[in-house]
Amino acid sequence: MKKVFSIILTVFLVIHLIAPVFAANVNAKTGYITVEEYDYSAEKTTIKRADIIEVTNVVSEVMKPIEHPVKNDNQFFKYFLVDGSTVLTALEDTHIFYVEKLEYKEGKYVSVKRYEQDKEHLVTEETGYSYYTKGSYIRIDEPGEYAVYVIFCGSEDKGYCAYIKVAPKGTAKPIEPKVKTAKFSNAKIRTNDSQNDLLVEAYNIDGYNYFKLRDIAYILKYTFTSDKKFTPKRFNVIWDPEKKAINLISDADYQIVGGECHVWHYPRTVKAVECTSEIYKDGRLVQLDAYTIEGYNYFKIRDIAKLFNFAVTWNAESKTIEIDVNKDYEE
Repeated sequence: MKKVFSIILTVFLVIHLIAPVFAANVNAKTGYITVEEYDYSAEKTTIKRADIIEVTNVVSEVMKPIEHPVKNDNQFFKYFLVDGSTVLTALEDTHIFYVEKLEYKEGKYVSVKRYEQDKEHLVTEETGYSYYTKGSYIRIDEPGEYAVYVIFCGSEDKGYCAYIKVAPKGTAKPIEPKVKTAKFSNAKIRTNDSQNDLLVEAYNIDGYNYFKLRDIAYILKYTFTSDKKFTPKRFNVIWDPEKKAINLISDADYQIVGGECHVWHYPRTVKAVECTSEIYKDGRLVQLDAYTIEGYNYFKIRDIAKLFNFAVTWNAESKTIEIDVNKDYEE
């Protein structure tokens, strides 16, 4: 009887010891590193995104740094949080990439170790041209922070296209969007072709005023240039429910959905949730600070002005935000 009890107790302890490890991986999934490519097949050249590298054991993938700010000029930068270990696999031939382990020292990242694709998938032709075939991979088992670089078209140019944090096995938890308190703050906006102020709804978050994206698009829809033409700095907003992405189309007539420039006439405080949707301008990924409030996305007006290159200034005397589509954006 004691022997049976001992076996049961041992099994019970083993299950309880390993259960947290398996439970932590319930949310793990496969992620993809993507790049932007020009599509010449249509009459008008467009930019499309292509998945080129598969990443395993992904717990979270976001468009903002997990640890420290990283300066990056590429439009397809993404951050992955991985549980325990990961395997990066090329989805097509000739996708050459490598990984560097990073350490954060004196305010910047430095490379301390380099990983390259497995040699079994390396092919060298008679001409001397070498490339990796589909399925080539890099395995990372050591916790830490990593940068993924892609070499384009066999050239020496490299693109820093992803940041990966590998957490010790069983410790990675999904990254939740930040939740802030947003204070109601109506604002007056005047455009270059109007002498009247337009009252719009705004919210103050951490000292910055955020405006509804569709309100800004609506205002530019009816703002004309000095020669009374539609401004090329207007834009349309399209929501992609499948990809849960926001698409901004430049020099396009904004399509009204209803509720634009609706103003609350009483002070209130609401919850603002960090927007986790990917944002594209003309097919190209952009990174903007944004918050979702009651189903609408709010942005800093200066970020939108910079993105579409129109002037925005603050008139302290009249306490009015002035938009001028005849002028370019200035810091």
